[in-house]
Amino acid sequence: MMCGLLVIGPACAQAGPDNEDVGSVYLNDLPALLGKSKGALLLDVRSVAEFNDRASDGALNMGHLHGAMNVPIDSVEVWFDELMPYKKKAIYIYCSHSQRSRRVRDQLADSGFTDVHNVNEGLSGYWQDRAGHADLGPLIEQDLSYDLVDARGACDLLGMGNVTVLDVRPDPLLAPGTITERTRAMGRFVGTLHIPLTELRGRLDEIPVGNAILVVDDHGSVAPKAAQLLVDAGRGAVHVLFDGMSALLNTSSEKLPCAGASWTYDRPYRNLTLADLDTARFRNGMLIVDVRPEDEFAGTADPAWQNVGKVPFALHVPIEDIKRTIPALELFPHDPILVIGRSNDDMVYRAAKTLCEMGFTQVSVLAEGIAGMRWAVHNRAGMGKWAECLEDPAK
Repeated sequence: MMCGLLVIGPACAQAGPDNEDVGSVYLNDLPALLGKSKGALLLDVRSVAEFNDRASDGALNMGHLHGAMNVPIDSVEVWFDELMPYKKKAIYIYCSHSQRSRRVRDQLADSGFTDVHNVNEGLSGYWQDRAGHADLGPLIEQDLSYDLVDARGACDLLGMGNVTVLDVRPDPLLAPGTITERTRAMGRFVGTLHIPLTELRGRLDEIPVGNAILVVDDHGSVAPKAAQLLVDAGRGAVHVLFDGMSALLNTSSEKLPCAGASWTYDRPYRNLTLADLDTARFRNGMLIVDVRPEDEFAGTADPAWQNVGKVPFALHVPIEDIKRTIPALELFPHDPILVIGRSNDDMVYRAAKTLCEMGFTQVSVLAEGIAGMRWAVHNRAGMGKWAECLEDPAK
């Protein structure tokens, strides 16, 4: 097999929203584009294991798109000869989260391919919001023995009744003395049965027979293993919450019809997504408090991946300084405060809890964090407007 020369360089920082003009298409538009692009190639650059739903990290097993050619990112050069017939044809490249696909798009473009497109969001975008990507559904092919559901799908499933929610997270993650504030912020499904994965095989008789089962964990990596164990034990109708309970943090409240019913939340602060906000309110309707350490805020953190830029009009108050700095601002208890960080890690939720304990009644956390804002700008339709609220990391 002849190998062609591929130019491989470092990924560039993204300064604005991606779209077709710069070699990216939105996930929602892909079915129509494939229908119009005669002879187009659909290229899946994930690993062979991911493509075949055999990845050791269960969170990466999400099927593949019908008709796709699987060329893992680290094998593109080896497959160059097979790709050459598409040098002047449309190529739509996808992966799980639209990171590897961008790199391959740039490799191919630098090697003379003229019509290459990254697919924004990646395949995970479908599983995070199936209703919002319904047109893509017919293209999804899977080799999983259980069903994947998004947060809204979990609500719909619970609304049908006769469903057992099985939480397979380890005991220390949920125990009163060790549970994190972030875990508390995920809320809980009413009537959840907690059996850690390590104990599941010996406690199968505790799970009601005849019920559908919704398996949940923290991030979506452990629940698939539990689901497979249940299927192997003869339990039918097994479902896994994609991205685990973290999905509840990243889902707009309007997409959670079971909020207050089968899913409950008891924290004194709110969890907001970009979909719950608008740029005008973000700029002028609340005090935004960035609680990251000084080096992350300044863009000088090591490792460098922690440097994700900042919201230029946010007030920087490291979490350890909140009780000393915030009172000096002489705010009213009902003044709205939005806590932000690099992501939705435990630090931002602990900061929000501290502000509530100080007497503030309108405290919220931005679920996506700054890194998530940046990702949304470059991946989700209608989110490009948020670019004006971001400043790139220091060079």
